Amino acid sequence: MLEPLKHFICDTCGRVIEDPADGVVEWLEGTNSEGRYIASQFRIEHRASPMSNDLSVCMHHRHSSADCDVDLDLYLETAQAQLYCLLSPFSYEDPRGTGISLIADYYKYAEFLRRVTIPYYEEARQYFPQMEQNGEMRENSEILFFSEENLKRIIEKYGPEE
Repeated sequence: MLEPLKHFICDTCGRVIEDPADGVVEWLEGTNSEGRYIASQFRIEHRASPMSNDLSVCMHHRHSSADCDVDLDLYLETAQAQLYCLLSPFSYEDPRGTGISLIADYYKYAEFLRRVTIPYYEEARQYFPQMEQNGEMRENSEILFFSEENLKRIIEKYGPEE
């Protein structure tokens, strides 16, 4: 079982990031037609490829001029403040001073938020497609679905036997 809120699955290579010091949070930023700051495509990735130690091989957006990143360990230390700043657009002016910040896709941002704030979510989420196939996703209330107890149950049922 992954250690909650410490081990993450790299969005690029699919391998486990075993130490937050080896990971990075990466996203794109830009402005919309109204000049407002837009953040999108949040990802958790290895800082270097676990196969070659090549820096930034796993960093998906590394060649984009809109790429932003922060060390995963630092992000986790300040996760609540960073995550909620973008959710509360009336209290956060973007770094460029172009206006109120926005999230490009709130559904995807909520998924990212769950990954870095809900214990056991990171590991359990990889089994959601299988649960969907079995018709189990519809059987759960959304609030209870994200409880630690339920997420552990999902991992025990669908995860590899140890």
